[in-house]
Amino acid sequence: MLWKQSHARPKSNKYLTALVLTFFLVGPSILGEKTGEAKKNWKRFKTPEEAGFSSTRLLDAKAVWEGLRPAAAAVMLIYKGKVLAEWGDTKSPYMCHSVRKSFMSALYGIHVKEGHIDLQKTMSELGIDDVPPLTEQEKQARVIHLLKSRSGIYHEAAYESAGMKELRPERGSHPPDTFWYYNNWDFNTLGTIFEQETGTRIFEEFKARIADPLGMQDFRLDLCYYHYELDLSIHPAYPFQMSARDRARFGQLYLQEGCWDDTRIIKKNWIKKSTKSYSDASVLDEDMKGFGYGFMWWTLADDVPIFHQTNYLKDMGAGYYASGYGGHVIIILPEQEMVFVQVVDTFQGLEVPMGESLLLLEEILASREQLIFDLSAKKTWFNPRALSSGETISLATRVQNLSRNTSRPTGVDFYLSTDQKLNAEDTHIGYAELAAIKYKKKKVARLNTVILGIMKPGEYYVIAKVDMDDINLDPHRQNNVSVSNVKLMLK
Repeated sequence: MLWKQSHARPKSNKYLTALVLTFFLVGPSILGEKTGEAKKNWKRFKTPEEAGFSSTRLLDAKAVWEGLRPAAAAVMLIYKGKVLAEWGDTKSPYMCHSVRKSFMSALYGIHVKEGHIDLQKTMSELGIDDVPPLTEQEKQARVIHLLKSRSGIYHEAAYESAGMKELRPERGSHPPDTFWYYNNWDFNTLGTIFEQETGTRIFEEFKARIADPLGMQDFRLDLCYYHYELDLSIHPAYPFQMSARDRARFGQLYLQEGCWDDTRIIKKNWIKKSTKSYSDASVLDEDMKGFGYGFMWWTLADDVPIFHQTNYLKDMGAGYYASGYGGHVIIILPEQEMVFVQVVDTFQGLEVPMGESLLLLEEILASREQLIFDLSAKKTWFNPRALSSGETISLATRVQNLSRNTSRPTGVDFYLSTDQKLNAEDTHIGYAELAAIKYKKKKVARLNTVILGIMKPGEYYVIAKVDMDDINLDPHRQNNVSVSNVKLMLK
């Protein structure tokens, strides 16, 4: 079954078409702060609210993840360089599958800058061939064409999924750089070219140039290997095994534009170039509009209809991601300042359907309360200070928005109380509407109301409570209540 219908919110048919097509493109799955640095151990938020997230909503997201178990082995969400969520076995290495290609892209960025690799050299100039041999047209493909998966070399390759084999064009059908096809021959041969031109070995170089500087905690050379299928091609694949927490460091390196602990590891311009879309994935179906491909990174435009438009999630923003068979993903969302990592236990032949992965990410993003607020009732007053039952009183409360975003319109409820605490015995005397408030701004809610004869004569405090109905999610509701500093004399 290619698509497992979600119990949460049904997607549109157009959405399903795009996802199923993407599924076939690379097998069962493709999806694979600039402030703050992860040291040996990740820094963590004390509470989700400290990061502007809702604990309750994040628990809802975790429940979605629990529903993906045991296939979903681990999830990590890094926000502004700190761990916001860490579920499952984040320490054990699992297969990365096609996530390896983004690791290779990073290594290319390092060595292109150092002048070891010329992206404009052709296969002919590099002496690259295969069995059976390449044609003269195929030998004119350049290194940069392979990085973009636009070589036009449709030779059989190792480590291919059935979907990739099925979609492979006929050899010679497209000259170099004229057509995009997700091509394992390109990706594998880039490994051969890398070792030939740099004089290094892929895994040792990854350890020395990326894993060690980033402080990866679980990376081991003996968990990486060369995968040969010599009956298809002489160029091997280069599978990695890596833990979720180490993958998160790799994603954070990209979010930080190639810097780690004030050290430049990958050139910023390479990050920008490699995560830019050079090919429109909708070449196979117009419903895939917005999906693209860079230098072995998948890209998402900011208008891709992956997520539902909700009150809490208007737009995830543009991003890019590494992806691997079965549901492995490292997703970087710069506008959200997030890195999302999902690891799947493909050792057991398990998979997480793409639609379920996206629903999980949607739930996590929705827990970032873009409408979470700290509305603070700063002052409450009234006029006149003494009156009889049946007379009109003017009430007012000044409210400030201490959160980052403009609040929703809400209201203020007023009460009369014999003490300075709001409780069930206090009498409700009116409600005033409160318009939306911008960040750090203040507004006054005003109400003219008549004091009814049910009130006994005496002295009362006026108490105001903002947003009684929780229209705005507020983790600090203790400051939503304001008590007048003088008493009302009711005759």
